[in-house]
Amino acid sequence: VYAREVGRFLVWLRFERPGVTPATLSVQDAAAFIAFLREIPAKYISRRKAAPGEIGWAPFRGQLKPGSRRQALTVVSSWLDWLVQARHITANPFALVARKQGDDRQARHPIKAFSEPAMGELLRFFRTAPPSPAIHRMQFLLRFGEATGLRAAELLNARLAHLVSLPEGLALTIHGKGAKNRHVPLSRQARDALEIYLAARGLGGIAQAAPGTPLLTSAPDPLEAISYSALYATVRTWLAKAVRDSALPVHERHQLTLASTHWLRHTFGTRAIERGAAPDAVQETMGHASPAMTARYTRANAKRQFTEIGKVFGR
Repeated sequence: VYAREVGRFLVWLRFERPGVTPATLSVQDAAAFIAFLREIPAKYISRRKAAPGEIGWAPFRGQLKPGSRRQALTVVSSWLDWLVQARHITANPFALVARKQGDDRQARHPIKAFSEPAMGELLRFFRTAPPSPAIHRMQFLLRFGEATGLRAAELLNARLAHLVSLPEGLALTIHGKGAKNRHVPLSRQARDALEIYLAARGLGGIAQAAPGTPLLTSAPDPLEAISYSALYATVRTWLAKAVRDSALPVHERHQLTLASTHWLRHTFGTRAIERGAAPDAVQETMGHASPAMTARYTRANAKRQFTEIGKVFGR
């Protein structure tokens, strides 16, 4: 994402501001780029799929929605901040202009967390499905992901050797986003999910399996780690099957068509806050840089909102 957004910015700089470099950027240049993103000229939009350098290639696929514009500006500004810190340039003009891009009226703003009824339906489907390595993996993912809140990359990199026994209990050492280390407590649900999954792979359990064993593996080989792309594809495929088989309301089934591995991380944060976990403990477990990030768990906020208003006007 960073490479794409910075690359687009440099293309714009090359053709729209000849002679201007990141070191000579002005506030007027920053404002012009913001205006450019709001209405991207046709020549910057690809007419067909093509790789950079091929005929027909352009840096954009179409006009950007407000969220995508915000992301582009955040990335470019962060990159310029880094250049300032590295003393390659002296200032970041984007820090001096308003970068608000408004709301996307067309966006559905889905709640990216599994409700408790939805999780129950998903687990029912996988419990009753014919046993297989893929089914065992999905059961583990749902239970372990809900109980730990790990990012997909963190889970893919996790090995049994990363388990540590602290005075407070068993934990998983994570070297996460921003090169920060943290300990993720393994609750009973997480431990049970891991023990069951290791046994299903023929590895005994936490105490018997080799330290280098990946927590999550490919279906054919119980010791071979799975790639992110393969994990994303298989989770999407199996979730779609489970949702189709569920007795959930139509609107929730429609919402779950967007579900992916990352929803389990949101589910952890949502569930923890719903059930009264201290926000600072949730923040530390999830590896959030600030409390504001932890406060964004929409389903927990929505549940509280509906409950409180319902006390006054009835549900």
